[in-house]
Amino acid sequence: MTRTRTPRPAACTACDVTLRDKGGPTIANTRVHMGRGLCSACWKRDRYGYRPLPERPPACEQCGRGWDEVTYTARGMCAGCYGTQHYRETTVRVRQAMPETCESCSRTLRHKRAPATPGTVGYAGKGLCGACTNAVRNGRTRGVRQPRRPMPATCRSCSRTLRKVGTPKIPGTVVFVANGMCGSCYNADRAGTTVTVPVRTVPTECTSCERPMRAKTAPVAPGVVVHRARGLCSGCYVAEARRERQLLAFVLGGAQ
Repeated sequence: MTRTRTPRPAACTACDVTLRDKGGPTIANTRVHMGRGLCSACWKRDRYGYRPLPERPPACEQCGRGWDEVTYTARGMCAGCYGTQHYRETTVRVRQAMPETCESCSRTLRHKRAPATPGTVGYAGKGLCGACTNAVRNGRTRGVRQPRRPMPATCRSCSRTLRKVGTPKIPGTVVFVANGMCGSCYNADRAGTTVTVPVRTVPTECTSCERPMRAKTAPVAPGVVVHRARGLCSGCYVAEARRERQLLAFVLGGAQ
């Protein structure tokens, strides 16, 4: 008994979709011929009792292009229109109004495209500024900025006048570090020790030339010289240091 294979029809007898051989290359808008003149979808529906597919329209119901130009996907739409419709149905975008201040650091917010204004930070979304948003994304538990406390006028430990880091050095002031303290007191507090601030007194006369002296920060007065160190004025201190160097050189030279 000789079997005769029925030739493959050009289109499916159920849905009229163009057919192609099972082992052949993939061609757009075609389906694999499974047998009995049916495509793969109709053959499975006929064998396993799937619900029938809706009739395909002659063109896309959204853009109106024919199936020779675009690929049919589902619900009477091409791939592009079906993806757009699916995105609109499944994605709900609710834009939150920008608050006046950051919910974390309480700083004033501005729009990220607005010009920079002193005292404001850029808004990044979800009620947070850019710095606080980056801290949350990086998973830092203590990285969110907190409102800064104003710098006190004097150190709460040694009572010396404070100045900000990076400002010009002013005589009689020390740099502010943290916790209302200067650098020396802050380091001593972390180490569990205390800082003893020396009380510096300037002698009234130079011990060498007996001229009246003043401190470096005192106003200039006629006939009063600046105190340098060791109870000496600036000129006597330089002359004394020169004599010490010469004496040290003579002693070292004689020893050799």
